[in-house]
Amino acid sequence: YNGPDFCGSCHTDIHQAWETTRHAAAFYSPAFQGVTCEACHGPFQVGHPERLMPITPDASLCATCHKTTTDEWRASRHGEIGLNCQACHNPHSQAPMAESITALCTNCHKDTGQSFTHSTHANAGLECSTCHMATGNENASSVGGLISTGHTFAVGSSACIECHQDTVHSRDTILA
Repeated sequence: YNGPDFCGSCHTDIHQAWETTRHAAAFYSPAFQGVTCEACHGPFQVGHPERLMPITPDASLCATCHKTTTDEWRASRHGEIGLNCQACHNPHSQAPMAESITALCTNCHKDTGQSFTHSTHANAGLECSTCHMATGNENASSVGGLISTGHTFAVGSSACIECHQDTVHSRDTILA
């Protein structure tokens, strides 16, 4: 393995984007040693760039480290249709592939519906992920990857309770 600085000597823009990510920080952690270019692309190939670096652009590559997330994704409609991780996530910068989460979602979900729920929450400035990726464990440690990541995209009652806990048991009073 040559390490990220070796790759960065030619791929400066990608290296700079990677340097600020959790993957880059994990490289220096004894628990996650090695989350660099070669963790995904494999060892440097003599003859590169003419000889391409191998990559498997599907969820199986991400699943080697992100098992909980990919298990959730497989259970979702996105997983059913085979929408790969890289459709939403930039693998180098780890940023969404759009300027906002809602912009990312509306790349495919053109008609988000004019339901009261969607319009009210959108007008309040909430992103799609606020409800569709709510996990209730935002303050939990993700070390070990054993916490829910919201990649089923299902909206459960816990998503509502996170914001509306003051009205959960007062429905009858509100309606009266």
